[in-house]
Amino acid sequence: HSCNDSFPITADPNPWQVTVCIAAIAGVLASFLIPAAKIMQIKKGIKIAGGLAVFAKLCVGIIMGTQSFATIATAFGPLVLEAVAAILGIDSVMNNCKG
Repeated sequence: HSCNDSFPITADPNPWQVTVCIAAIAGVLASFLIPAAKIMQIKKGIKIAGGLAVFAKLCVGIIMGTQSFATIATAFGPLVLEAVAAILGIDSVMNNCKG
């Protein structure tokens, strides 16, 4: 924050961030970089979350630090959490680094 900021400052992602994120998710799903099983997992998570726009907001929230994995798991369940982790590319880290 600086003295030039006006308050309140919101932490919600702006529509452009969500739009860019949606395009990136669609591009990843359209490519063959992700195995078919993960694509199905991500598509199921998007559906459970309530659509691609909601899912993109969750991803942007994680990246910006305004959303937590615990909040996503509580609000949407483990399938959405796993889909967000898969699309962000950190699912293998989460699966292999559990305490």
